[in-house]
Amino acid sequence: MKTLRNLLPVIALLLCFNFSFAQDTGEMTAKKHENLNWYYITFIKFEQGKMEDAKKIIKEYFIPTDQDAGHAGPVIAFDLLFSEWDHVVAFKIEEGIQALEWEMSPRDVEWMKAFNKRAGSEAKAKEIQEEFQSYIKDYKSHLARTTGDL
Repeated sequence: MKTLRNLLPVIALLLCFNFSFAQDTGEMTAKKHENLNWYYITFIKFEQGKMEDAKKIIKEYFIPTDQDAGHAGPVIAFDLLFSEWDHVVAFKIEEGIQALEWEMSPRDVEWMKAFNKRAGSEAKAKEIQEEFQSYIKDYKSHLARTTGDL
């Protein structure tokens, strides 16, 4: 009896899906999304008292490097309140989902070259990146999509 009681919601759910398919009298065909855009969304938790130091590096190096490399930069960047995270950024993946096939994409190479130039040398760029990383306590990245632009 207990098993039947546990199965009733599952059976009801399956009947709903079967009913919805039965209502569609047209033939089922494959269909791709139109105007699909992909985004990297990253939530960041900074070390205590280091958010402003991190944002200074973002403003002095990362954003200008995006411009130097001809990249759009983040679509959205927010400082979060009442959250376990301090900051969130969303970057459009200009190359589409195929960008995930690269270990280091041509776009990444462009950005790193521009960053090294802005920093003054590859060694200084590495130092700046390590400093920035030292300000991050934790982060979580997600892949998201939209149909149409944000």
